[in-house]
This record gives sequence, structure tokens and C-alpha cells, in this order.
Amino acid sequence: MSTAVAVGSANLDGTRINTTSGETMRAVTDSGIAIHINEDGTWAPAKPEGVVSSEGFRKTPWGASPSEVKASEDTEPRSEKADYLDFDVRLGRFSCLAVYLFVGNQLVRGKYLILEEYQNQTNHLADYDELKSLVSKKYGAPRTDDTYWLNDLYQDDYSEWGMAVGCGHLSKFATWETASSKINVALYGENFEVTVSVEYLGKTFEGLEDAVKESQILGDL
Repeated sequence: MSTAVAVGSANLDGTRINTTSGETMRAVTDSGIAIHINEDGTWAPAKPEGVVSSEGFRKTPWGASPSEVKASEDTEPRSEKADYLDFDVRLGRFSCLAVYLFVGNQLVRGKYLILEEYQNQTNHLADYDELKSLVSKKYGAPRTDDTYWLNDLYQDDYSEWGMAVGCGHLSKFATWETASSKINVALYGENFEVTVSVEYLGKTFEGLEDAVKESQILGDL
């Protein structure tokens, strides 16, 4: 039986299906996101059908649950929320925070946040270059490799480039793409704090976070 339903303000086309736990509905949003609607009106993203991939973040594949992620790590989470887990880990010589992000109890993104601190912030650029080189050794040359200057005050003095990043004047991004994932190595800053990260996104779930956030906002309007 085919029908049209609405969740929040999003129009959906769906088909009712019978399950052992009762009647649910599988629907597709206008943006192409598949969801399951429960009898009580709540809903969650549906795990894509026919997609099997060993790719993911660290030891867990895309779509894994928080409990599966916790079982894969050797330590307890440093912090834990309904849609978020992070762990203190090592990535080669780097001290990192491994961050897992979930939508509907499914792993959609993961990232390493480098925790190294330096008196000379220019050392963060060396960290970025090292990580970019390591990712390139595994996945090949980046698809994009960009440097952005929003203010060229320090552009002619490399010794001040760390300051330029911390001020938000300079940022660097390199990206890769595999069959199931998008990867981004980033260097940027704000308020004199520098961030170096390596982020992974499950392509099957691309756009899912934005779709869920938009639905929540529309539901409140």
C-alpha cells in the first residue's frame, strides 16, 4: 500500500510494511533520505538496502551503532552523548581525540582531532603536512588541495604562518574520495586556537545530518 505522509514539514512518499514488532513505514524524504517511521510517530534514518562495505572509521563500518563502536575501542569513552562518542587515542606520534558522530544510532562520520600543543604554532603546519602525506600514501594524490588566505598580513613571513592560522587568516584543506568514503585533512583556526583534523564521511549517509537537523527545525516552526 503506497501513501504520502508528513514528518514535521517534510513531505514523504512511503510504503507501509509489516514487521514482527508491529506496523512501520519506510519513507523517502524530498532530499532522497530513506527513513523508518514508527507507530508512535517517531522516526529514524533507514540503513541503506543492499549496501555492504568494510569502510568506515577506525575499526567500525559506516552504519555501526554506538554499542558496536564502544566494543571496538580499548578504552572507555572520554565523553558520550546520544549522537556522539569520543576517545583518547594515538595516531602514530600524535595524541588525538577520535570522534564518532551518529544519526539514528548509525555511524555517519568520524574524525581525528590532533591534540598536540606548541609554543610555536607554526609546528601545526608541519603536522598538517605530515598527515596529508600519510593519507596520500594510502589513498593516492588528493582530489583537491587548497590553501586559503582571508588576510595576507603574514603571507610573506612563513615564521608567522602559525599565527596566521590561529587568527583565521590562513586555512588549508585536502580531500580524497573512495568507493564508500570522503576524507578531509584540515588546518584552520579561530581566536588563536589551531585545529588540525582528519575527517571521514560515509558517502551513503551524506546529507543525512543536514536533513535530520532541517526536519527538527521545521518541526519547531
